[in-house]
Amino acid sequence: MTSEIALESSLRSWEFVEYAATAVVFVGAIGEFLAEFTDIFNLKHDPLKKHLLGKLSTIILVIGLAGELLGVVQTSQLSGRIIASLQEKTALALQGAAKLQAAIGDRDLSADQRRNIGDSLRQFSGRTVWMRSYPNDPEAARLIILLKASLEPSIHIEDRTGDLLTSSSLVLGIRIEHAQNERDFAEALVKVFREDGKLSVEPLPPFGGGYTTEILVGVRPITLTK
Repeated sequence: MTSEIALESSLRSWEFVEYAATAVVFVGAIGEFLAEFTDIFNLKHDPLKKHLLGKLSTIILVIGLAGELLGVVQTSQLSGRIIASLQEKTALALQGAAKLQAAIGDRDLSADQRRNIGDSLRQFSGRTVWMRSYPNDPEAARLIILLKASLEPSIHIEDRTGDLLTSSSLVLGIRIEHAQNERDFAEALVKVFREDGKLSVEPLPPFGGGYTTEILVGVRPITLTK
């Protein structure tokens, strides 16, 4: 930011130089006009005065033109640097937008994806899952609504949106749990959420045949969600 302010200040200074040089050019042009086309100061009868006025006007004109040229070069260079800085900031902003889009992209479900998830898990009709999220994660709350629309009524959803406790060191996301002795159901959920829903799903732990398995969906650092 400080560099940009300095560049803009320099640009304004050189623009002032351009304006001043243009004024000098104007003065020189007026002097040449007076020397060549008027009889001011009785120049026609005093060739020496006419010559001196013309010569002085030419020098002033050359100085003015040189100042204009220098000003144009400097302002062009400074403008180019400012544009380059703005383009760099724009590129960074676009990268940030792309990261944000990628961050929320794994927390959304289209109508086709919801339908495919429901069709793929129809064989597990009658099962129950518990879906939990953190209270400061509205994206996860919205995704739970979409998942419920995908799975119900064939699969019962115990909605526990917002009942997880948070701290600054936690990662956010949806915690999905199933009943005990349903490892096959958990594996099916993970596969379908990934393949049909294109959701970000953490791998299942290697063990858990007779226990409840926690499925983590859309997990990310808490700082990314803010």
